[in-house]
Amino acid sequence: MTLLVLHNIGLHFDDGDLLFSNINASLAAPITALIGDNGSGKSTLVELLRGNVSATEGSFSLTPSSRFVSQTEASPIKDQNIAEFLGLQPILTALRQVNAGACEQMWFDIIGDNWQLEEDLIRQLQSMGLPSDHQTPLSVLSGGQRSKLRLWHAFNQGAELLILDEPSNHLDSES
Repeated sequence: MTLLVLHNIGLHFDDGDLLFSNINASLAAPITALIGDNGSGKSTLVELLRGNVSATEGSFSLTPSSRFVSQTEASPIKDQNIAEFLGLQPILTALRQVNAGACEQMWFDIIGDNWQLEEDLIRQLQSMGLPSDHQTPLSVLSGGQRSKLRLWHAFNQGAELLILDEPSNHLDSES
């Protein structure tokens, strides 16, 4: 299955300088790396694929289930915690409600088959060297801890194509 197709992609700056041109590629492999010198346009190509930059020539298509991890993170939402960032807060809230005795069907619908979510999440956070309290605000995590969390989240989104732009920025050698 083809995940990404580039057809004669080119990008010229407003001043006429050429960054790249006539890029053609078809990606179906599960793991592929694009390696090049600093300033050669790798991150710009990623921004083009994200729709943040427009090609001056050519076209591309990519699978709708693509996910991106930029080398720089968006500023964390003030007071957003780990569970909120991962999109798990509604299930954790529903679990708390049921454990406190709530019997409304909506809580069970939200939980679905995720009865072990909190225990699994705590175990996973601990294994990554992150705080096990999923209510920890992102603002208190180090840049490396936030990078680990962003990567783990991206890898667990079920994307057919995951595009990582220098994902090891802010990680130490152990990570």
